[in-house]
Amino acid sequence: MPALPPEQLTAQTQGESSEAVRERVMAARERQMARGALNSQLSGKALEAACALNDEERAWLAGVLEKLKLSARAYHRVLRVALTLADLQGEPKPTQPHLIEAIGYRQLDRMLKGA
Repeated sequence: MPALPPEQLTAQTQGESSEAVRERVMAARERQMARGALNSQLSGKALEAACALNDEERAWLAGVLEKLKLSARAYHRVLRVALTLADLQGEPKPTQPHLIEAIGYRQLDRMLKGA
């Protein structure tokens, strides 16, 4: 995630209400169940089918995985998070921004765990 400017950090802004967040989460969960299972329960093949990455996205992601030395397990975790991010935004499949955000979370997790 990019750093926010100080004036944006200190500004008094109204965040999204708990009810709005709840509605987005419930809608995302419904999308997942319409696919047949929650994202956390999808098999590798079902997960890849749900993500439906195009050739350009696959090539980009393969390069990132190689550069960051991520395992196949990490790859599937990144896809699960990206798919969940897309579900929360009402998107039919993850796009490159979802993948970037998911990789950022993965890197943060590795950093916090000291890996």
